[in-house]
Amino acid sequence: MNLTLREYIETVTIPKLSYHVKYSEFFEKQYERLNDKMIGVFFDDKPINFYIWKEENEEFDKLINEKKLTYKNKIVGEDENWEYLIEYSMFFEKGFNSIDYNTSASVIINNIPFCSTQTCIKPENSMNKVVGIGRKSANSTPCIVGMRPVSFDSLFGQALLHSIKINNVTNERVLKNPKKTAFNDGVMFKSIIQVIERYDEFKEHFEITGKPSQEFIDILINGIRELQTQDVNAECIRKIKRQQERKEALFRDWFKTYFAAKFDSVYAESEKGNGRIDLKIQDNIFGTKIIEFKGWWNNDKKYVTRQIIAYLTDFEKDGYVIMINHNKKKNITSDYISNIKNHEMGYIENSLEEKKYQNTGFDYFTTKHSDNIRVKTLNHFILNIY
Repeated sequence: MNLTLREYIETVTIPKLSYHVKYSEFFEKQYERLNDKMIGVFFDDKPINFYIWKEENEEFDKLINEKKLTYKNKIVGEDENWEYLIEYSMFFEKGFNSIDYNTSASVIINNIPFCSTQTCIKPENSMNKVVGIGRKSANSTPCIVGMRPVSFDSLFGQALLHSIKINNVTNERVLKNPKKTAFNDGVMFKSIIQVIERYDEFKEHFEITGKPSQEFIDILINGIRELQTQDVNAECIRKIKRQQERKEALFRDWFKTYFAAKFDSVYAESEKGNGRIDLKIQDNIFGTKIIEFKGWWNNDKKYVTRQIIAYLTDFEKDGYVIMINHNKKKNITSDYISNIKNHEMGYIENSLEEKKYQNTGFDYFTTKHSDNIRVKTLNHFILNIY
């Protein structure tokens, strides 16, 4: 796959695989649930993204809260001072991106902090330990192994907390420039992911929820921008501005053509209940996306949330609404928000988020709704004709 670091963190579920560690000649152990040890960290509003061992992350958070971490003579986290984490993320991502499908298996295994041994696991191929796969028994879940010597730092994590100076009494630390340690950790974590992702023995345990919704949203918003640029050259807008004809289907058809060039399949069909899905996108990478188009002139606009929730199955975690504002002089945002926050629509209190799109004046909204069985995230876009 060709995913960015952020996309891996947001969409890849670390599998419940075991991993083998040899501490010394006298002690070795196969551990369960790698997913309980390795976690992804990211900030929504800052360029901070990295993987980290759970133990180190918990220690880091504790020291941040106690204001005991210093970098360049400033307390990390105080007054929104995240310079250290931003630098760490930059070098981590460089290391992470240096490992890909073209990287040889021997390089990958040498960067995995789990050791290779035949003592307590059955290698998948005893003559080729470089594959990095073992099992407790012939029928057990595969185990990740590696060739790299196990150390305290690589197992329990001291990359993010790598320090120039540590006060053992107060636990205060002066953090070191993260260039080297962050890069090496990026290489290590990507190597672990590559083994899971690359070999058939692990693939069935490697779950990807689809590329992050944000990338799909980027494509959708670019479509809105393109349609507004076309203006009356697009039939759906020309009908409204010149003939006072308002047809939601024309907007759906325009977007169907737009999306068809970008995804595997795009179509409208009746799937659930008595309603009709306006647009259904199915894509090998993005998964299934359902979009509801609604004109502000439509009397049932207040029920759009309930309608799209009814279309979503257990396999779609989010839905998309494009509300078409045909008014020349009325901003419908506040009225629309009042509609979607109605408790009759299954709105979950305090779930509304206003999103400002990049460096533009375009805003959209996300909300969470429940149908008493499941909770879904809806993304709302207002398409202003004028």
